[in-house]
Amino acid sequence: MTFVVGQTGVVVPVPAADPLVSRWRDRFDPAAASGVPPHVTIVYPFVPVDVLTADDLADLRALAAARARFTVSFRSCARFPGVLYLEPSPDGPFRQLTADLVTRWPEAPPYGGVFPDVVPHLTVTDGAREEDSREAEQAITAGLPLTCAVDRLELVVFDGERWAGQASFPLGR
Repeated sequence: MTFVVGQTGVVVPVPAADPLVSRWRDRFDPAAASGVPPHVTIVYPFVPVDVLTADDLADLRALAAARARFTVSFRSCARFPGVLYLEPSPDGPFRQLTADLVTRWPEAPPYGGVFPDVVPHLTVTDGAREEDSREAEQAITAGLPLTCAVDRLELVVFDGERWAGQASFPLGR
């Protein structure tokens, strides 16, 4: 995966997953190696940092505040081609947050518009050998379910070497 300086994303951080997945993400997820914590992506790539305005940040804050905090459980692993991930349940709140952002920023569709249906997920391995993904899945499944509160969105920015949180937007209600 190639990241571009100034690229941004909007994610839901899932720090509670770190003890369960960090061993695998650190080895087999390029985003983790570049500083992205465990998360469920809402929109990536988002508006480039050099184009992002104060109004955009205010709109992100308002969109987040308009959505209720919720509890999510990760009960199982699933796969895309070459990717092992944790499935969030329910996934509806993540889908709604994505829809909210796409409605406000149609110029920034998730994954550049490549996928017609964006499936909420927490990536564990990306591009790992099949035997490594199988081993990760067995180890992680033994630690499930994982249940945690979702209370914010985070804007992350790539500086050319690492991803870092730039702003946090609390969910309301």
